[in-house]
Amino acid sequence: MIGRNGGEILIIGLVIAFSIFSNQIVNALHPVIHWMKNLRAGWLIPIAIFIIISFPPLFGHEILAILCGLVWGLGIGIAIVTAGVLLGEIANFFTFKYSCKTRSAKLEKKSIFYAALSQVVREGGIKIALIVRYSAVPSHFATVVFATCGMNFLTFIIATVLSLPQILVQTFIGVSLAGSSDTKDNKLMHILNIIVVIALVIITYVAMRYVKKRLREAMPAVIHARRKARQFEMTESSSVV
Repeated sequence: MIGRNGGEILIIGLVIAFSIFSNQIVNALHPVIHWMKNLRAGWLIPIAIFIIISFPPLFGHEILAILCGLVWGLGIGIAIVTAGVLLGEIANFFTFKYSCKTRSAKLEKKSIFYAALSQVVREGGIKIALIVRYSAVPSHFATVVFATCGMNFLTFIIATVLSLPQILVQTFIGVSLAGSSDTKDNKLMHILNIIVVIALVIITYVAMRYVKKRLREAMPAVIHARRKARQFEMTESSSVV
């Protein structure tokens, strides 16, 4: 652990830093996305990129969503972002669910924290999934946790669909940027971006406090279950002797 509130501070700091440099990144990549649009079936390229960057430690969903809105407009832009995000998250979920199944089972037996986290994720259902997804925790990192902790796929996909507005806001920002050339409109978009960042910071702080609270509540039951399992093993071994 980084410290009592280290996780929140680190993620909030990354969100603020990302928002500061996002305009420069968007401007740098704008010509590349225009080139993709002019290709036949060029819209498949950003979908493929969404799928690739859905695997940690890669990132960039927000920037790509802005670029899709900026170049393809609202209708096609939203369709591209929705398809890319959903396909990428599903691929990420099943990859980690099956490739890390044995390792996560061993980790759950060894680590009290991971066992408590797994219990919170499994029992929390859509509520815990949505709370985490609407925070600034990168969605594809959250997907890895959900997959390895044993979240039901139906719960996962419903939460993913319900959390799409978070990324689609970025598409709308891109559409607005495409239609704004005067300083007044650009200032309005800058204010909107700041509002989105502030909302993310607040939601992230509340989400992490909630998850920590649920973890503290789950710990006693996990510890008790481990003690009973240990006592049972000792009884079994002594009876064999």
